Amino acid sequence: MGKILQTIIVLSAALLLSSCQAPAKDAKKELKEKQSAVSVVQKDNTSKATDYRLKKVDAPVEAELQKELQELYNAFKEAVITYDGEQAVNYLSASSFGYYEHILNLAKIALNSAENPQFKLNELSPGIRLNVAMLIAKLKPEEVLSASPKSLVVLAIQEGWLGYKSISESELGFFKKYKAGKNDYILVDYLPKELVKERQISRIGFIYEGEGEQKSWKLDLVPLLAAIDHAIEDYAKQERIDPSVLIDEAVRNTMLLKNKSMEWKTYAYPSDGFKMNFPNRPQIKENQGVKLFAAQDDKGYEYSLSTFSAKTDDDPEDTLNSLAQLYIREHALEKHKLHSSELQGLFLRRLSYELPSSKGIVLFILSKTKKVFLIQCRAPAGVFDERSCAKFLDSFSPAKDLLDTEIAN
Repeated sequence: MGKILQTIIVLSAALLLSSCQAPAKDAKKELKEKQSAVSVVQKDNTSKATDYRLKKVDAPVEAELQKELQELYNAFKEAVITYDGEQAVNYLSASSFGYYEHILNLAKIALNSAENPQFKLNELSPGIRLNVAMLIAKLKPEEVLSASPKSLVVLAIQEGWLGYKSISESELGFFKKYKAGKNDYILVDYLPKELVKERQISRIGFIYEGEGEQKSWKLDLVPLLAAIDHAIEDYAKQERIDPSVLIDEAVRNTMLLKNKSMEWKTYAYPSDGFKMNFPNRPQIKENQGVKLFAAQDDKGYEYSLSTFSAKTDDDPEDTLNSLAQLYIREHALEKHKLHSSELQGLFLRRLSYELPSSKGIVLFILSKTKKVFLIQCRAPAGVFDERSCAKFLDSFSPAKDLLDTEIAN
């Protein structure tokens, strides 16, 4: 079942694409004037946001420096998980802001495409297209045109859009020393905890920049942001779909959240053996025998149900215990409680857990036909409320042919 759990993890990550947007501040000038200011076609439409090239240095990164960089990352991480955008930007490099300046410039040009006939959004790399499309979809034109790179990042962190999920549940790995022009540069393996066992490693950087006494280490997000391109492309190849489909789906879901308040409704899936309440129509993905239904609300809650066949002759109690313990190990859950229960004659385990950045509840349900339902609700620790999860978890209703009153006795 370990492979099944890893499949669920990967599917969940693919469905929960993070996005960024810019704030609408001081939009006092006329839209037409601002459009004319960006009516020049930008020649470089790639994901390249910085001009420096890294040159490897054949020397280890000193333990003291590793500790300093780890503390810098921890401070940034703390600002992210407490939604303190004003503080978080103090830790970021000039190249990080350069990336978002690049996004803003492309979005502004795209908004004025009539005067830029050579500009083609679909020729950009997937990660850049995703961010540009999100900006245009979520904001009014005058809001995009009035944004600055710094205000973009501040708001993205304040609203939990800037990779909250990956940053809040990650750890730094191997440190490697480089030169970025005249500046010292450290490239570090960046490991989201839930994907460590899959070895889906990306990179994050630290650059020693500034002038004179103001020179200090800053966090460079560009390597991490560039990895989004590869992640989208790799997933698209794996699923044999055009990256545009993933981007369009992310934009469509963004528009649903923008134009509608959350409306909890019951969604029925007879062929999958259940019906359940979601805050909006769940996205559905299927891979290697696992079918995942997932949705998010506007408060940061993630709701999902995964279903698959257990394919085991073990005792039902033992099967659920094994699955729950495997989940605990895979997610490195130290603070957790596991309870046995039943639901309309179905075997059930209820797992509640607490991580530094998030809290959640998981239900493991097994039917007489060996069909497993893994139901999850989680949210940032600062907003988690069991009552919000109860609205989701308590709504699960299995199909009648899955019920077995005998095994509960």
